[in-house]
Amino acid sequence: MIIAHTNKRSHVKRDTLEMKLTCNMAPTASLALAFVVLLALPCDHYKIPPHEEVARVARFVANQCDWASMATISTRDPVKGQPFSNAFSVSDGPVGYGTGVPYMYLTNMEISVQDLQVNPQASLSMSLAQTDFCKNQSYDPQSPLCAHIIFSGTVLEVNGTEAEVAKKSLFGRHPEMVDWPADHGWFFAKMNITQRTTSRPHPTRASTDDNASLIRSHGAEASERSHSLNLVCCRDFQSHHPCSNQSLLLQTRK
Repeated sequence: MIIAHTNKRSHVKRDTLEMKLTCNMAPTASLALAFVVLLALPCDHYKIPPHEEVARVARFVANQCDWASMATISTRDPVKGQPFSNAFSVSDGPVGYGTGVPYMYLTNMEISVQDLQVNPQASLSMSLAQTDFCKNQSYDPQSPLCAHIIFSGTVLEVNGTEAEVAKKSLFGRHPEMVDWPADHGWFFAKMNITQRTTSRPHPTRASTDDNASLIRSHGAEASERSHSLNLVCCRDFQSHHPCSNQSLLLQTRK
């Protein structure tokens, strides 16, 4: 939910507790006064970034969505060799404070994970249509105005310190996972992004500049459409780190 800010300063004294309140809290009888303060506080991490900042738009969408559609190449008849899409809970961290890395909680009992053991390549799709943003703006889910992203890459199992990060990220937003059957062999994984496609509002044309954000657009110079799709290297999405060539650890699981 995006809250319109008022130019009037609140005359309510903001004590330490009030300053720690987050922008997604709803009013209750006991928090009515605090909510008045919230209306005057900035909620920048709930605002979609400017359209020209493609990497930030992608990070925003990834952070706002609790689930994604992951497409794998099926290994089962009668659809063997064909794309197979399935829904998965995801998290890149707390809302407003994402890491840019989509984490998942997987088991080898899941049919899509079995596909990944044969072919690690996958696509992960998320859209603001999964939130209230597009509905509140009267945007159709297919419209580029309703920002959506498609990550392409491989799915990696994570261990050690990163597994702890994944655990906190996922269990914090999906608390039900804590009680999932322990005998199902659950493990933490992430999408190792090598490329992404971002659809977002654009009033003029796609940018062709190789600017400071390290955006690498493909074919943008030929686009005169009012909305555009840009393919960029993962480095501008995940804190400017170069694309990784890590191998898929899932292949070692039997």
